[in-house]
Amino acid sequence: MSGDFTLDTGRGDDCVARCVEACATVGQDFPPGTAISCSSTGYNILGRIVEVLTGQTWDDALRDRLLTPLGLTGSATLPEDVLRFPAAMGHTDSGEPMPAWTLIPRSGGPYGGVLCSTAGDVVRFARMHLASAEFSAMRRHEVDVPDKWTVSSDGWGLGWALYDWGFGRDGAATGQCSYLRVVPEAGVAVVLLTNGGGARQLYSDLFRVLLAGVTVPAPFAPPPEASTVDFEAHVGVYQREGVRITVSEKDGVPHLRVHRRHGALLPAAGGGPGSGLRRRVRRQGHRRVQR
Repeated sequence: MSGDFTLDTGRGDDCVARCVEACATVGQDFPPGTAISCSSTGYNILGRIVEVLTGQTWDDALRDRLLTPLGLTGSATLPEDVLRFPAAMGHTDSGEPMPAWTLIPRSGGPYGGVLCSTAGDVVRFARMHLASAEFSAMRRHEVDVPDKWTVSSDGWGLGWALYDWGFGRDGAATGQCSYLRVVPEAGVAVVLLTNGGGARQLYSDLFRVLLAGVTVPAPFAPPPEASTVDFEAHVGVYQREGVRITVSEKDGVPHLRVHRRHGALLPAAGGGPGSGLRRRVRRQGHRRVQR
């Protein structure tokens, strides 16, 4: 099913039920069994199943059957419950407070509504998964991830992103990001909760230190040999009707100057190693006229 279906059905206790009823009109993104996709719709239907089986709303079932038994006293789902705590407001990359607390209505609670928590509570939740073999089935490999650089995992279980050294899950809301990584063999769980910009880089730098000894794949980047590209072969003047491009090189960094027919000189543009200058200018119909 299409995974990004959202419908605000109000804040009544029947909001999830009404939203799931509307899912009858949601089509498929691809035939079953042919691809993998994050599915908000699927989680909402799962949340509705919880409501039917327990006879409770999603928020009450989560609180009574998970949060309270685990002692997660710093966690809540509804904004009026969060008011009891010193909550952190999300911020933009420039440092400004986000204009809204959340963009997801209560009817989307099971797939990504506001579940506010503390770092300590998230670690306690992870401890539950380490303390009992009952939950190990959730970490069974269900499907491969075709592009691990985008999803940052090797596979997917039931709700968990899987790595060859453990499991975890990321989350994001309005100006807030969360990261949880668990290493079962070491009995280690690390969580990072942020409410500002630059979260991904902070996570990458911090977890490489905290998970020392665990083989975490290096961030996606050009291979080291790319820094040795010789740009001398690209230096020259390229032109086509109405356009002339001058390519120069200084300290291994290429620079471009573009002259248009009306005489305007565009600012020099620097490119990094492996930027494919020759392919780019020739693909656009330019020919080199001098070096």
